Amino acid sequence: MHKSEQLENELLKRAEFTRALAHELKTPLTPILSSSEFLINTVEDDITLGFINNIRQGILNLDKRINELMDMAKGEVGLIKLHCEYIYILNVLKDSIAYFIPEAQKKKQSLILDIPDILPKIYADEDRLTQVILNLLNNASKFTRRNGTITLKAKEENENIIVEVIDTGCGIGESELEHIFEPYSKLKLKKESLSGLGLGLYLAKLFIELHGGKIWVISIKGKGSTFAFSLPIQHNDDIK
Repeated sequence: MHKSEQLENELLKRAEFTRALAHELKTPLTPILSSSEFLINTVEDDITLGFINNIRQGILNLDKRINELMDMAKGEVGLIKLHCEYIYILNVLKDSIAYFIPEAQKKKQSLILDIPDILPKIYADEDRLTQVILNLLNNASKFTRRNGTITLKAKEENENIIVEVIDTGCGIGESELEHIFEPYSKLKLKKESLSGLGLGLYLAKLFIELHGGKIWVISIKGKGSTFAFSLPIQHNDDIK
């Protein structure tokens, strides 16, 4: 067998194993999540309710990690398909930051939305785009201290929409920046303060590039980071 074919077969096997593993992990979560939601609506004791909410949040976090594993497996073999339509990027940005407000309030962080009054429609998968923005906001919040600031900006430039998430957090060292968009990058860094598998930024890069865009980061250790991505403004005659 040719070396490239062997490599492709190994990749397919690994992707299939990851998808099967994710499915097996996800199956028991459904009844546990349903049970926790039932208990939240029936239990009245505040202390017990607090424990149930912790359980539910843990299940939701685990479900998110499993979804990331499934997306990574699909992405490795080119099975992720975008469901694109013309959308208002302004609405996606406003909805994303509104969804994220409780998380920022919990950490006493300031959220700033810096967007123009008008931006053109873009041809994009709204769910995947929202996933990217929320991932960047979540990362910014995770590495920004209490009373810090997170800014979500957008502008039109050279037939592209540029979206930026700017934080006043701890920043990223040069050696870490080289691998920031690679899968499992957080595990490679071996830092206790980093949680998760490190798939979020890898998937963000995958989804943005599937849209024909680019993603990048500018960071200074100790002074914060700016994660940004561009999306092409496609016109009706560009869509085939």
